[in-house]
Amino acid sequence: MAKKKLLIFTLGCRQNQYDSGAILTEFYKKGFSDSDSIENSDLIIVNTCTVTHRADSKARRLIRQLRRKNHNAIITVIGCYAQVSSNSLKEIEDIDLIIDNVHKPVLVDIVCDYMETNARLKNNEYKNFPAPSADLKDNMKKPVVYHKNWDKVPVWQLNSTFSTLKNRALIKIQDGCNYRCSFCIVPFARGPSVSRPVSSIIDEFKKLLNEGFYEITITGVHIGSYKDDNNINLINLIKKLISIKGDFRIRLSSLDPYEVSLELIHLIKNENNIAKHLHLSIQSGSDDILRLMNRRDNVYEMRKKLELIRKEMPDAGIGADIIVGFPGETDDLFAETFRFIEESPLTYLHIFSYSNRPGTKAFNFPDQVNQKIIKSRYDALKTLGKVKNFVFRKSFLGKKLRTLIEKEKGSNGDFSIGLSDNYIKINLPLNANYPDYFIYPTITNVTQSKTFGVLE
Repeated sequence: MAKKKLLIFTLGCRQNQYDSGAILTEFYKKGFSDSDSIENSDLIIVNTCTVTHRADSKARRLIRQLRRKNHNAIITVIGCYAQVSSNSLKEIEDIDLIIDNVHKPVLVDIVCDYMETNARLKNNEYKNFPAPSADLKDNMKKPVVYHKNWDKVPVWQLNSTFSTLKNRALIKIQDGCNYRCSFCIVPFARGPSVSRPVSSIIDEFKKLLNEGFYEITITGVHIGSYKDDNNINLINLIKKLISIKGDFRIRLSSLDPYEVSLELIHLIKNENNIAKHLHLSIQSGSDDILRLMNRRDNVYEMRKKLELIRKEMPDAGIGADIIVGFPGETDDLFAETFRFIEESPLTYLHIFSYSNRPGTKAFNFPDQVNQKIIKSRYDALKTLGKVKNFVFRKSFLGKKLRTLIEKEKGSNGDFSIGLSDNYIKINLPLNANYPDYFIYPTITNVTQSKTFGVLE
C-alpha cells in the first residue's frame, strides 16, 4: 500500500516551527512521507498563529488556497488560531479537522483515526473493519473540532529533529506563560507555563548534535520562566548543556530584560559554546505605556541592563521586540520610545504594529491609535533600526567572526549564507565545499542591507 503523502505549512513563531517538526517526525513513524506538491498530498496541516489579526487572515487565505488546489486532501488546522478561535474556523467549509493546542500530544492519533474513518465512510467498508471511534463516527460533518480549555496542561514531550536550515536546529524547553501582559493573546493560546524535564532536553540535545547540528536555539514561549520539577532553572540548564562534549553553540531566544541577570551575562560572555547574542522583549521605551501593558520592566532598569550587556560584551548582538501604536500611545510617548532606542546599544529591532485581540485586557482600552499613525511610527522605527544595524555591522569591517553556514545558497542563489555568533548574516562566495562546522570569515564589505565576507 502506497504511503500517505503529507504537507505541513507553518505560520508564526519558533515554537510553531519546532512543533511542526515534532509532528512531522511522529507522522513519519506512522508511515507517512513528504509530499512534493499541494496537489499530490493526502494530508495537509496548517499550523497557525494568532498573535495578530493579520496572522488570522493569513491562515484563512492559505486554507482557501489549499482547498482550491486540492479538493480531496484532508485539511487539518492546528495551532494557536485553532485554540483561540475554533468557532470562527469551523465556519470555513474547506477544513476537515480543527485540533487545538490542548490536544497536541494526541494530534497524530486523532488525524490517523479521522483519515481511516473517512476512508471507510467513502468506501462503505465498515463491515470489513473494526468500528471507528464513536466520536468520529457521530461527527463526520465538516469540520470536526477538537477543542478544550486549559483545565489540564499536557506535557508536550515530542522531539523534533526537523530543520529548514543546514546546521541549525531548535529545542523547545517549555511552553505557555503565566503572565498576562494586557496586549498578549499567547497565554490563552498556549496555556500556563510548563517546563520539560532536564533529562528529556539533554537527550534531545545530544540527538541533535549526533545528527550534525552545530547550533541549537533554546526556545519556548517564556524560556526565562523555565524550572523543572527539581527546581533546575534556565541558567542551570544551560550549564548542563554546555558541559556536553562537542563543537557546538547554543543561542537563546527571547528573554524579558529583568530575567537577564549578571550571572547569565557572565555565562554568555565566558563560554565559547554560547552565542554572543541576546534578544529582549522590551515592547516600549515609555514607562506610561509599559504600565498599561502590564509589563514587569521599567525604562530606567532596561537602560541600565542594556548598558551592562554592552559593557560586558562589546561585540554582542542585542535585539528587541517593540510594539508601536498601543492604546494611549501619544506622539510624546512614542517619542520617548524612539529616544530610548536611539540612545541604546540595540543592534536590531523586531517591530510589531499593535493588533487588538479579543480576550486581552487591552481590547477594551480607550484611546485606540489610528492605523495611519501606527504605520507612520512603524516606519520611523524601521528606519532607525536599519541605521543602528548598519552601524553595528560596519564596526566589524576587516574582522573575523565565528560563523556557521546555514544555507548553501541564499534566496537569489548568488551567495552562501552564514550566521555569526553575534547574529550577523554574512554573504559568502558560493562554495559547495564549505565545512559543516564553524568557519572564521573576514568581513570585507557592509551595505545598508547586507554583510559580505570571505574565508581566507
